[in-house]
Amino acid sequence: MLEVLVHIDDAEAFLSKQHVYHSVSFDDASVAVLEQDALPPAWNARPETLASQVVGDEFLERGEHAVLAVPSVVVPTELRYDPLYMNYLLNPRHPDLATTVEVGEVHDLDWDPRLSRG
Repeated sequence: MLEVLVHIDDAEAFLSKQHVYHSVSFDDASVAVLEQDALPPAWNARPETLASQVVGDEFLERGEHAVLAVPSVVVPTELRYDPLYMNYLLNPRHPDLATTVEVGEVHDLDWDPRLSRG
């Protein structure tokens, strides 16, 4: 959820709206990992560059995997490749997405109001 908040200009307005979430699960065989040596230069630059978006676009266009695991900029360096802290991109164009990714139920998401404090 922090990954979403760091890209929001007006956190208070964003958090005042209703949001939902659902879990997804998939087997390891359907996941490609963007390894550290494959990260583009400035992938973690602030302000953001288009470098990481290009990697995502290429992942979609290649269509080799249903899921791409990428490190998060907002977690400590030593946790970036821990599966619990990575971001997972789903490729809606992948022909096996429906059989490799299981989508869970939708739940209301109650944001902690302290996240909107500046």
